[in-house]
Amino acid sequence: MDIVNSRLLTSQDGFLQLFSVAGEYLYNLTLTPEGIRTAHDKAFYLTVKPGKAKQGSGVQHDVKVHWDGTCYVPTPDRLEIAVNDYVIWHCERMVGSPPFAVRGQGQGVSFSSSALGSSSAYTHFFLTPGDVKYQVSGKGSYLVRVADHRKVPDLAKRAADAPVVTIRKGEASPRELDIVAGQTVIWAVEEGSGITIASLR
Repeated sequence: MDIVNSRLLTSQDGFLQLFSVAGEYLYNLTLTPEGIRTAHDKAFYLTVKPGKAKQGSGVQHDVKVHWDGTCYVPTPDRLEIAVNDYVIWHCERMVGSPPFAVRGQGQGVSFSSSALGSSSAYTHFFLTPGDVKYQVSGKGSYLVRVADHRKVPDLAKRAADAPVVTIRKGEASPRELDIVAGQTVIWAVEEGSGITIASLR
């Protein structure tokens, strides 16, 4: 059974952030809980230059995260983007490495995969059929029904879709979602801060 948990990212998860303010940002790839920082948390740089893209039409930049045996390291380790571009952090392989979080700040803006805010999103790639019940910030009851990919016609077309669940005022919409094993779901925060998406136990 898949477990969704935006606080602890694994190889099935991603964290996406929209950058709408130009300037320098620093971020960490960390193993520690929200609010705790250690000497092992190396800072990485993200420069946002002025640009002409309107919000919602920026370019997506991928940052691949990997474990070097001691800590997580991004590729590229320094990134330059334009205003209204997106960055998605994801780890493709996690053999022997712990879950992680992405946290950063700059230009009066902070962002965190552990506590999602406006203009950020959490993604999960579902591998196992079954019902996944989850909550938003410890409240409500939401459902993702994951069908067995072997029982679904037109799998390639279905798998290419990434349904979006929007979060407004701590509520997820739609409340229920039907997908197929091999699909990714995106939880996009349109309103709110400190948002977590986590499976009900």
